[in-house]
Amino acid sequence: METTDVAQSQGINFVYFYNDYGSKEQAACKDLHIASIQKTHPGAQVIETGYECPVEHVMLYRAAVYAKIRRQVRGNILFLDTDVIVAKPLTDVVWEEWDLALVPGRKVDPYLIMPYCGGMIFSRDTPEAQAWFDLTFKSANSLPQGMITNGWWVDQLGMAWAAEHTPNLKVVVADPDLYNYVPEIEAPTDAFLVHLKGPRKHMMPYYLNEAKEQFNGIRLD
Repeated sequence: METTDVAQSQGINFVYFYNDYGSKEQAACKDLHIASIQKTHPGAQVIETGYECPVEHVMLYRAAVYAKIRRQVRGNILFLDTDVIVAKPLTDVVWEEWDLALVPGRKVDPYLIMPYCGGMIFSRDTPEAQAWFDLTFKSANSLPQGMITNGWWVDQLGMAWAAEHTPNLKVVVADPDLYNYVPEIEAPTDAFLVHLKGPRKHMMPYYLNEAKEQFNGIRLD
């Protein structure tokens, strides 16, 4: 995925999936996530989605909701996990050459069960992108019952299947160091998106503050 200083921004809608399971940590992450979008993309539409369901099925329901949202919201959409800090503006992303931008499940030697990360999905507003979202949910919902019961990876498996079986779909695999950076320590980064997954969530305030310091007082539109 490329950016250019001369590209005309088409705007980005931000979408995140959130169910309130009573976790103060998750609620705090969501607030920090939203604050990072507001700082780096002032005026952008931020859409909260959710679906009441058992936590063990949340990835499957998220895939269904994402397909629905892609059908309802016009324009470019960036789907993000709530433990992602948007550290730099993405207004110069070039959208014309692809339908979807995905990142690997992990940077080096991705797990077979985690081919792509469901926490970062760029989507253009194209029929092919919509078909991919629909097929992702359909294929994730078609996995054996034992996997659905422990459904944390079903959406990622569905993402890979749909990427290979959606006609005319153009997918770019984005650089995870820039678009899904997973830090081990608090340190400045050139990444656009910082993913504080697992035990890293305590670092979200640091990376939000980095974004605030970098763009404080600078016009971003």
